[in-house]
Amino acid sequence: MSPGPAPRRNSKPCPRYGFDRAEAAFALDIVKNCGRRAAAERLAITDGAARSHLSKIFDETGVSR
Repeated sequence: MSPGPAPRRNSKPCPRYGFDRAEAAFALDIVKNCGRRAAAERLAITDGAARSHLSKIFDETGVSR
């Protein structure tokens, strides 16, 4: 008897809000640490990429500033 297909892993680590892996990692790092710039440095991404992640996170959660 074959084991059947492997269970599908959710491509979105945070399906409630639809975050992709990079957005989820960035959001977690912001919450745990000292904000956008510090998170960007720790994750080795540009400030522009950090702003983009944050904008998408706001959109996906319905939050506005």
